[in-house]
Amino acid sequence: MQNFNGQYAGILLETKNKEIILQQRDTNPSVINSGKITTFGGSVKSTETPRQAAARELQEELSLKIDPKEFVDFGVYTKDKDTHGQDRICNISLLRNISTDKLIVNEGIGFVLVSEQTKLETLNLSVLTKEILHDYFKK
Repeated sequence: MQNFNGQYAGILLETKNKEIILQQRDTNPSVINSGKITTFGGSVKSTETPRQAAARELQEELSLKIDPKEFVDFGVYTKDKDTHGQDRICNISLLRNISTDKLIVNEGIGFVLVSEQTKLETLNLSVLTKEILHDYFKK
């Protein structure tokens, strides 16, 4: 098994209406992207694949139990310290047909719905999330 330790597993949660559900981060200044809007997700442990990490993170952050096979690979992004605040490989997965009424937010302040009509420049998005949403909405 490839070692993904130190990498990030992020998840685009897509509603039936093609809106994306994102995390509104806590305002704790010791947290990367404090107060920003980001994908849900977290670090990939040495014993996990990115999809397994994504499933674990959704269980922790939203109480969603997801089989890793349900994820669709969306893309791999590279964060660098100068632009994003840290150096990291980010594995982004897509999970479709998520209903907001089933979400229980356990981490962060809450969630934000973003659609193709949303003016992204008005949101406090992390740099990586801007890049991901740009790619998502151009497909």
